[in-house]
Amino acid sequence: MHHEIVFVEGQIPDALVTVSGQMTIEGSEKWLAELVGDPRWRPGMKTLVDMTDLLPINFDGTGVRAVADTTVNQSESWGAGCSAVIVSNEVLYGLLRVWQAVTVDMEWKTDIFYTREEALAWLENPT
Repeated sequence: MHHEIVFVEGQIPDALVTVSGQMTIEGSEKWLAELVGDPRWRPGMKTLVDMTDLLPINFDGTGVRAVADTTVNQSESWGAGCSAVIVSNEVLYGLLRVWQAVTVDMEWKTDIFYTREEALAWLENPT
């Protein structure tokens, strides 16, 4: 699993994340920890996460719950911001719906989209 994180000043989103390759628990936890562990990170930022080249081969709801549980335990680092996630297939969309269910009590909100345009529009005014 590969990832790239780019922080952007004075724009929405505040951070652009691209995740690709075969989805793993370790890889997912790594990019999430790297994002909120970066000295430029501020709780409450808005992120755009492009997962259109991520392959959820041999990855299921149990894996998503494990990663989400780790994130929930670090909810103070996330704050009241949000992530708009772009996916290219229904399997990944479904897995991220599990993510939403597990993280529902966090201040941090995540929504899932099939196009970049929809994701960016939501980040302007997340509901």
